[in-house]
Amino acid sequence: MSNELAKLQQLPYHDQKRVFELIAELYSKMEENIVSEAIAQYTSKSTAFDVVRDDEEIYTLDDLKVKFRDE
Repeated sequence: MSNELAKLQQLPYHDQKRVFELIAELYSKMEENIVSEAIAQYTSKSTAFDVVRDDEEIYTLDDLKVKFRDE
């Protein structure tokens, strides 16, 4: 790691700045993925949508007055 830091310090300032910008961007994406995964886990365990999942279908295509597409 110290070898990489020594190489980084030899770069011109604008290149060092770009490297740190890329690192910040990667870190941000990593955090977003962690948050997205946590939300997905939380919602998969949630019972809030059980009503929708367990709801019996009370309407059929025959109940429609107008069909926009024939399927």
